[in-house]
Amino acid sequence: SKLSAGACTQVGIQDKQSPACFYGQVKDEDSVTKFLAFNEVFMTEMAKDTGSDSYRPTKVGEIVFAKFTDGVWYRAEILSLSDETALCLFIDYGNRCDVSFSLIRKATSICTSAPQLAIKMSLAGVAEGMNFSKEALSLFDSLMPMDKLIEVIVKSVSKDNAEVDCKREDGKWLSELLLQSVAMPVSVTCSGDASGPGSVVMTVTVAKETLSMDGSKTQGMI
Repeated sequence: SKLSAGACTQVGIQDKQSPACFYGQVKDEDSVTKFLAFNEVFMTEMAKDTGSDSYRPTKVGEIVFAKFTDGVWYRAEILSLSDETALCLFIDYGNRCDVSFSLIRKATSICTSAPQLAIKMSLAGVAEGMNFSKEALSLFDSLMPMDKLIEVIVKSVSKDNAEVDCKREDGKWLSELLLQSVAMPVSVTCSGDASGPGSVVMTVTVAKETLSMDGSKTQGMI
């Protein structure tokens, strides 16, 4: 189901560049069921790849199949193109890296059978450029860990981001606690390379064409 403001959902956090930029995998039953079914068919299909069907993407935002540095095929969105490679965002995990055209394949119809699993998120009310104390960032890490599912409230959804929040056991919102410690703004970018799915560094690049939560292609969706 599509994320909507006011919804309460479970997410698996995919690393954290900052409270203003992280990816979360939506873990509701419908999304996970669709993704697992897609992935089984997808892996079977890609196992037949002979290496002779390299594909040069034609536009930024195109959805393709690309091989990550771990040697495994994933769905990816094209962020930029150069002479021999494409910068790819792996839409089910949030990773990004440059991929040779020889390791990119044109997406088939199965690509739209499941929604993308990873959604770009930020903590409600937090903007890029805000500078937090070490104690505040430690609190963010403790309440948004990567080793378990986190229940979050979706505060708002825009074309490129979902603002979320969560509560401590004492009922205080994480966003309020962090915003109390905001210092003077600093120049911060949300970018970098990733070492592998599940261990990622985020990018703020917005998808031109992504998969909506029902699996269909759409312009400007997160």
